[in-house]
Order: sequence, then structure tokens, then C-alpha cells
Amino acid sequence: MALKMKEKDFRVNIHFPLESELTLINVEAKLENVIVIVENVGPGGLRFISNLHLRNDQEVIYSLNSDVLEDKILLPGTVIWKEELSNELCQYGVHFNTPETTRTYLNKLLGA
Repeated sequence: MALKMKEKDFRVNIHFPLESELTLINVEAKLENVIVIVENVGPGGLRFISNLHLRNDQEVIYSLNSDVLEDKILLPGTVIWKEELSNELCQYGVHFNTPETTRTYLNKLLGA
């Protein structure tokens, strides 16, 4: 993994596909777990690839697992951009809706 600095947040670029769990929250507040491929993650959000076609304001919960942690960290967020890569794949950007204390913790956890 490589670090990419961007303003006050940074991203950890993942060079090999990282299969990860994302929970979609639909309009009726029902939850649906899906598997996505994470390309990078940072304290402010993440970028992933999926064969799902989501809307730009889709609410999600990202499950961050770490060898250092005993439990998952659940990070609520919103899809803020989408780019079609092909007819079957889209790339998405998610902004985490977390307090500054959580972002500070993630900075330390991710190695900033």
C-alpha cells in the first residue's frame, strides 16, 4: 500500500484488489450488504469499484477491519461521485460522515 497526501487527509492506495463489505441503506432504511473492491481509503472517505449502479447520494456504511483491532469500525458515508468504467463497472467516491475525533483516530490507524 502507498500513501497519497491530499490537503489534511490522506489516502492509502491499495495496489492489489481488496474485497470489502459495504452496507447499502435504501430509502426504506433497509440494509443490504454487498461486496466491493476498495482502491483507496483514508480518514475522510474511500474509492471503490463495483458492478452495482448506485446513485450519487446513496448512503452506505463501510466496515473497516484491521489486524490491530478486535472489532470492525463501521464508518457511515455518502456516495459523492460516480464514474462509469465500462457497461458493467463503476468507480465511486464515498465521503465519510464522521466526527473529527474519528478522523483523527483513522489517521493514526492508517499510518499518518
